[in-house]
Amino acid sequence: MTKLLAIPLFVASLGCAEKVDCGKMKAKLEECGPQLVRAVVAGREEAKAIGAVSDSMLKSLLSTVLGPINEKCEAQGGKFDDAKAMNECLGKTSCDEFGACMAKHVH
Repeated sequence: MTKLLAIPLFVASLGCAEKVDCGKMKAKLEECGPQLVRAVVAGREEAKAIGAVSDSMLKSLLSTVLGPINEKCEAQGGKFDDAKAMNECLGKTSCDEFGACMAKHVH
C-alpha cells in the first residue's frame, strides 16, 4: 500500500518542478545575447572572429537564433532539466556574468 501512495506523490512532484520564466529569459537573451555568444565560443577558433563583431551586429544576427530558444521555452512551459541553474543565471546582474553562467546551459 505504501508503494501505491508513493507513485501519485512522485507524479505530483513533477508538476511542481522549478520552471524558467520564459519572458524573463527572452528579455535577458535579447539584452545579453552578445556576451552569451562570446562566452560560448571562448577558447574556440571562432572566438577571434566573434571578437571582431560589434555587440549591435551580434544582436541583429542573434534575433533569428533566439526565436527557436524562446519558442522551446514556451512550448515546454518553462520546464528544463536544469531550470534551477538557469534561473540562477537569469538573476545575474551583469551581462558578462549572465553570459558566462548561461553558456553552460546552451546545447
